[in-house]
Amino acid sequence: MTEIKSTGQLPAFLTDEVLDKLVRLLDTASADEIRETILELYHIYIMREHNALSINFSEMAHHVHLLTDFLKTIDRAMQAKLPPAGCGSKISG
Repeated sequence: MTEIKSTGQLPAFLTDEVLDKLVRLLDTASADEIRETILELYHIYIMREHNALSINFSEMAHHVHLLTDFLKTIDRAMQAKLPPAGCGSKISG
């Protein structure tokens, strides 16, 4: 597992391309919307496959948990960077 220490350096796999794609993804939908979509798909999968869940279901569940936790973290960070409602800059014309 790769851990990011407080050295200010990102892991090598976080290339400009990876970061650009993450930004593009988050421009398409909020982290919270993506998290909700993943959970919905996950729940549909469980409902349809509840009699014959995959052998690696525990691992899949763990992956979903990690991903949704990551998206929650992104959403909180993005919300903290937004100005309070009604305080945005408006362009008058």
